[in-house]
Amino acid sequence: MGFLADDRGSPGRVNSVAEGRSDVSLDFIEQPDTLLAAESPARVRLVVANEGGTRAASVAVRLVWGEHDSLISVGDLEPGETVDLSLGLPLLYGSRVGFEAHVVLSGDQDPTNDTLTWTAQFGVRVGSVVINELMPVPLDGNEWIEIRSLLGHAVSLSGWTLVDEAERMGKLPPVTLQPDEFAVLHRETAKDGWLAVSDWPSLNNSGDRLRLIDASGSVIDEVVYADAEPGRSLERIDPQSAGVGANWISNALDPGGTPGRSNR
Repeated sequence: MGFLADDRGSPGRVNSVAEGRSDVSLDFIEQPDTLLAAESPARVRLVVANEGGTRAASVAVRLVWGEHDSLISVGDLEPGETVDLSLGLPLLYGSRVGFEAHVVLSGDQDPTNDTLTWTAQFGVRVGSVVINELMPVPLDGNEWIEIRSLLGHAVSLSGWTLVDEAERMGKLPPVTLQPDEFAVLHRETAKDGWLAVSDWPSLNNSGDRLRLIDASGSVIDEVVYADAEPGRSLERIDPQSAGVGANWISNALDPGGTPGRSNR
């Protein structure tokens, strides 16, 4: 008499050759991404398998995140039958989220292979954190860049970078930016309340292109500026609009600019 061998064995479980054994398992087809760009649809690929010796009726998979859940019907599975699932994940901008997927089957005799868990960090929407003001040619001290959050919730800057036209990449510190909060980035740590960027990408006096990139690799904001005057900051006129030349003005009224507060 032949039988299907289970190369994992069945320690602590009903034997795989037991008559009438009911067991449906859940596994990853491939490991899910842990960093997800905000604007890209995210999916996780799973396989549901009937590893028992009896027909499994009305199988489903429940996907849970936070206080939310979604039930995906798989249907009936014959012994040895498998079904591949590709589940769409919600777009949870700027959040670190824990997910759980588990088999829903009445009478499943082996709960040890029913559940999968993973965590994903979602990027933020393009334009939701912007470069709001910059000082390319300070009269004294160092260059600085002011960023502003337009989000209604806190967002971590861990893994974010600042990149210039020459592809020099500065790393932002792992701090949390609160809703509608300003943060001033520069190359030193001595100034209270300012954030030091490692490998600071120097700002060209004659113009430059700056990109603010989140931990998922998405370009969240991009600014192109032309010649800068000594001691005058460049201010974004409308933070909701693109960072192109027409949306910038040289601040002639505030010596040293307005770092950390609203633009004039």
